[in-house]
Amino acid sequence: MLNFIQALPLVAAKPPTKGMNILMIVMIIGMFAMLFISSRREKKRSEQIEQMRENLKLGDEVMTSGGILGKVVTVRDDDSVIIETGADRIKLCLTKRAIVTNITKEKEMAKEKAEAKKAKATKNSTKSEKPEKKN
Repeated sequence: MLNFIQALPLVAAKPPTKGMNILMIVMIIGMFAMLFISSRREKKRSEQIEQMRENLKLGDEVMTSGGILGKVVTVRDDDSVIIETGADRIKLCLTKRAIVTNITKEKEMAKEKAEAKKAKATKNSTKSEKPEKKN
């Protein structure tokens, strides 16, 4: 036990080997790659949100950052929107930055995806129903 404790500083004092240096470089490159990929995803997402805000139109159902659901009544040039919410038809004037989701567009996209999936399923089922040719 005493020999192990005496030899411990000698083991810890060894300089890193060539393999350790390569491993360190690979890890650093991997970290930068992950950072680059995550920043690209974030930038793409923020561009999509900005495009959604610019393409707001009358009648769109939207959700604000505070969770308020409403229908767009007026889109102004000064970067503001008036939404109508609730059964009492209360009108709120908000900036476009307060809108985080366009529910109407999300419903349309979900419907398109479902139709595409259904079309793909019917296409695959018609292929499987065709009789195979025998040689």
